[in-house]
This record gives sequence, structure tokens and C-alpha cells, in this order.
Amino acid sequence: IAYDPITFEILTSCHVAGGAIWSIAKHELTRRIAVGTETGHVNIYELDEEASQFSLATSVCKQAARIVSLAWHTTDDDFLVAGSINRIYICSTKQKRAIQQINVGKVSATSSRRGQKDTIIWCLAVTDDYTVFSGDSSGRTCVWDAVYGTLIRSFQTHRADVLCMALSSDEQTLFCSGVDSVIVRIELVSPKSTTNTATATTTTNNDPTKQWIKTISIHSHTHDVRSLTLIPSRFATIRKKENNLSNKLMLISGGLDARLLVHDIIRDNSKPPVLWRKCFNFTQHQNKILQKGNYFLFTYRDYIELWSIGKEGCANEN
Repeated sequence: IAYDPITFEILTSCHVAGGAIWSIAKHELTRRIAVGTETGHVNIYELDEEASQFSLATSVCKQAARIVSLAWHTTDDDFLVAGSINRIYICSTKQKRAIQQINVGKVSATSSRRGQKDTIIWCLAVTDDYTVFSGDSSGRTCVWDAVYGTLIRSFQTHRADVLCMALSSDEQTLFCSGVDSVIVRIELVSPKSTTNTATATTTTNNDPTKQWIKTISIHSHTHDVRSLTLIPSRFATIRKKENNLSNKLMLISGGLDARLLVHDIIRDNSKPPVLWRKCFNFTQHQNKILQKGNYFLFTYRDYIELWSIGKEGCANEN
């Protein structure tokens, strides 16, 4: 479904083959939209100039398990990454097939049950040099070489599922978070600036001496973090702080605690993140209580409910 961003009216809609939709990703430079479904289909749709009609451009590949995450290459619309259960697929939209398969593997079950637990790839990100980041249900954030399908680095960043990640525009910094509510920062740095906690590992970046390391953790949320995004900081001069805006980012995060948090981030990590703003009251409805009459008013998006406390031995009335 395509919505008008101002009026929220439905502009157009279409049915998708393959059952329930698990993931959607739009290519930045085109009007192409990738859709991952319950039955393992990866379909590419195009939205016309007037946003009045969807058309199926191609069906890239069909896998055995559901496609729970998708990520496009920024400029190469032939390069699409799909995350599934225990596997990551590198898809070519022109060849209409998966040209690379990365086996993430299962993890040992933590309970007393025998066997192993499936690894679900909840989120993905892709850099210009075809490096792929994945966050999975085991709490790992992994760095992959998509060309050869090899693992570059693996971080146990969280105690539970990694649900979201955000890559900076210069592709030197990655933030990830999930069920344990901790936001973790991973950076691409030169060996001279690495700490004792990081071991040297070569990456496929243009500078082969650089390596990805885990640097800081942010403990600001109280519940699952479901969404992260990074934007350039445009307010540093307004707040009469540092004038070097190119060195500053704003990390916006939100989740089940119904709080939108904005952190000031320094690119070179010279200063710790600063929680700049908290936005509350993102619940779907507001409730009111009338104490004298023992009435409860519940307001929803499309209707309201008026409840009263019932008498002893009688059914409650609403």
C-alpha cells in the first residue's frame, strides 16, 4: 500500500504473491521496492511517477524459508541482500537468482532441550564496497564479504535478538540494537586507534589496514529497541556548541518503551554520546478517569469506550 505522506490517504495498493509480507526495502536512487514474503519469495515492484500504480518488475528468487529482512546496495540496483533463517542470500535482480549464499548457521540452544536453535537474520545493511552487516536472533552482529561470502568479523553485541541497525553516510560507523535495549556502536578504524579489547582483522574496505571494532554502548532505553536512524546534526550552531557539523551525527531511536530518543554523536568518538532530547507519549491512545462517577474513558484511533465499575455481584456495564 502506498500512502500520501501529508493526508495519509491510500494512493494505490496491490496484492503480493507469496503470502504474508515480512520485509520491504526501497532502492534509494530508483522507484523500485523489494518485498520479502512468508513463502520465501523476493519480488521487485515499481511505482510509477504519479504513485498511482504498482507493477511487478521481476521475481528475483524463491527460497525455502521466509525472507525477514532486505537491504539494497546504495547505487547498484542489481545487488540486493535478503536475510532468512540460517542464511543470507546475495541476489541479482538482472539474473533473477541468488548469486551467493552465506550460511550463518545455527546456535546451541541455551535451554535443556537438545539440538540447536535456528538463527533468524532480523536486519541487514550494505556498504558501497559490498560489505554486508547482519544482526540475528543470537545477539550477534556480523560483518561479511559479499563477493566471496566469507565472514570478516563477528561481534556478540547483545544478549538477545538484534532487531535493527543504522549505517552512517560515510559508512565508517554502524549502530545496532534490539531486545536487550542496548545500542552498540561499531566503527571502522585504523590499527593504531584500536583498543586492547579488539583483535586485528583485515576488512575488504578500500583501506586494508582498517578494521571493524566494537567501541561504545548506550543504555538509554528500558525495553526493546525496534528502529534506528542516523541524520546529520543541523542544530549544533543553534545550540551554540561545536561548529564542526561534519563531525556530528544525531542518532534517533525508538522502541517498546514508547520514547523517541535523540543522541548527539561525535564521528571521531572523541566524546561520549549525549542524550539531547526525549520525546514521550507515543502510545496509541490516551485514557482518562473520572473519579467521582468511577468512569473510565478509553480513546482509540477510530472510536472511544466508556467503562464504569460494576457493582458487587453484577456484570460490568460498558
